Formats: sequence, structure tokens, C-alpha cells
Amino acid sequence: MTDTAYDAWFRREVEAAIAAADAGDLVTAEEVEADALIWRAAVLRQLAGG
Repeated sequence: MTDTAYDAWFRREVEAAIAAADAGDLVTAEEVEADALIWRAAVLRQLAGG
């Protein structure tokens, strides 16, 4: 992908994210923390050999 193509793609992604946020399509901090808690537990299990 060229720099110009990447820049265009990136701008489209940012614009889509802003539009989603403006429409109220957000993830709460609590949802992020809940997902992170599950992820951290899985990583710790793997590191413990389980």
C-alpha cells in the first residue's frame, strides 16, 4: 500500500470512528475493563502453564 493509499484509508477509518462516536456507538470503560480482566486472566493461566 502506498503512503497516499494508506493516508486515504486511515482518514476514512478515523471519519467512520468519529461518526460512530457521534451516533453514540461507544464502548464504556467498564466494558473495556471487563474484557481486559478476562484477557489478563487467560494470559496469566498460559504463563502458569495451564
